[in-house]
Amino acid sequence: MSGAAISLEGRVAVVTGASAGLGAAYARALGAAGARLVVTARRVEPLEALARELPRTVAVAGDVSDPAFGDRVAAAAVSSFGRIDVLVNNAGGVRDRTLLKMSDAEFDEVVKAHVYGPFHLTRACARVMREQRSGTVINVGSDSGLCGGWSLAELAGSLELALGPDATPPPSSRPRPANHTETGSPHGTAHT
Repeated sequence: MSGAAISLEGRVAVVTGASAGLGAAYARALGAAGARLVVTARRVEPLEALARELPRTVAVAGDVSDPAFGDRVAAAAVSSFGRIDVLVNNAGGVRDRTLLKMSDAEFDEVVKAHVYGPFHLTRACARVMREQRSGTVINVGSDSGLCGGWSLAELAGSLELALGPDATPPPSSRPRPANHTETGSPHGTAHT
């Protein structure tokens, strides 16, 4: 790449999970490139603070695992800006528990956010993109679906479902030399 700045002037981007972390960073970067934004998250206060910080931004609070939420977000984008050019499926989360301590409800919540959430948002935004005859969907993920972790069973399982059986493991999860060891830690797998 030449390092030239990309202009998204006149484009509309939807970013899920935008109340903090990577989602907020994606929203800021897209906004800095000129995109008009629809930001979503469950946490209302930080989401609204981000919308106040960024010009040409609409906040839609809600849960991506709710089947009706995708339609609400797409409708907000179209009513506010007339189109959707980019969808960044970033929303997700973990319940930092080992497999033996995790409840069915905790597992279900994470699977819904990581698998159903992108499905609902993509389906709703794709309807708009199809009418425009253009659009881009970016699904943000983790290599946890390919290589797991000590206390992230629900994340590994949900991302495995989202990635599918033919996903290529990232370099960090490929076979290691015979002298390589792994030790469990409360924050995932420590590679030594």
